[in-house]
Amino acid sequence: MPKVDWLQNLPMFRNVESNDVALHLVKFHIHVHKLNINFPEDCLMKMFMATLEDEARSWYESLPSASIYCLKDFHTMFFEKYKESYPSLILVQNCCSHVHRFI
Repeated sequence: MPKVDWLQNLPMFRNVESNDVALHLVKFHIHVHKLNINFPEDCLMKMFMATLEDEARSWYESLPSASIYCLKDFHTMFFEKYKESYPSLILVQNCCSHVHRFI
């Protein structure tokens, strides 16, 4: 695996009104794409978890053990959590399947 600082420029999400959840998901996919490394999915899940701060991190930590099986599930759960607060998120529903169209 190439030596890369995957934390550099990693987009962060805090559950505050100024954050756009849809934009965060797109920024995450763009960040991973720019690294130009085919990370295993479990690494991508850990990377996405690392983007969550404050209330969003608390939400993640409150999830039952073994409730997330893949990055798509993680993003779907994230979508379900924030879709009412952020209606624009519908634009990136199922983003993992359509990531190349965004980039």
